[in-house]
Amino acid sequence: MKQRPNSAQRRPIAVVQDAAMVATGAGAGAVTFNQLLLLTQDSLISAAVVLILAALLVSLLLPRR
Repeated sequence: MKQRPNSAQRRPIAVVQDAAMVATGAGAGAVTFNQLLLLTQDSLISAAVVLILAALLVSLLLPRR
């Protein structure tokens, strides 16, 4: 009896892809955030950037559960 590959067998590849996407997104966000901190020492702008990056990270994580 042959069994078809189900989502559980294909899942590790998707997990690795998601982790790579999140890691690269977080790395790029950290670089731009550091540049923004160096350019503007305003706490409001830096807080807004942190909130935007957090929202982007959550939106990346949630639909791919």
